[in-house]
Amino acid sequence: LLDADGVLKTFNAVLAIARLQAAGQAPDQKSFDSSELARDMAELYEFSCEDKGLDFKAEITPSLVIRGNREFIAQALANILDNAIKYTPSGGAIMLRARRRSSGELEFSVTDTGPGVPDEDRARVVQRFVRLENSRSEPGAGLGLSLVQAVVASHGGRLELSEGPGEYNGMGPGLRVALVLPRVE
Repeated sequence: LLDADGVLKTFNAVLAIARLQAAGQAPDQKSFDSSELARDMAELYEFSCEDKGLDFKAEITPSLVIRGNREFIAQALANILDNAIKYTPSGGAIMLRARRRSSGELEFSVTDTGPGVPDEDRARVVQRFVRLENSRSEPGAGLGLSLVQAVVASHGGRLELSEGPGEYNGMGPGLRVALVLPRVE
């Protein structure tokens, strides 16, 4: 028996990715304070982390004005935070950051102490329907990071996956996922 909600979610994610890629840029872009968005996400995800026994922290620089589609960026952040919570074992830690880089670009990042993604798999893991061997026991269709990739690209930015903070409470090495968006002129 197929899970109708799961099929519908998968279909909607594929459709959203295809639309973003076809349009080339996210629709309805406006200037907004992304610090506020980051604070909202931190508030929302702090409870999910507590429920799973994860240490959650947020470092958010105030007044980070950006031009973009707030809903798409929120969805991208939600996908990354969901992944961090899903793959970080109880007792681990997750950090959400929003800051301006010295280049003027805006960066949202989520760093966790989960198993991480090996270097050789990082380019592949952002493709549609790709799931790594260590994620097979968790539910999902392998669309989360490909949607994030499409959102970031549709805003003229890039997605960076790198090593996490290393070992924490005997766990790690973790993963750091950064959405890097262009500076607002």
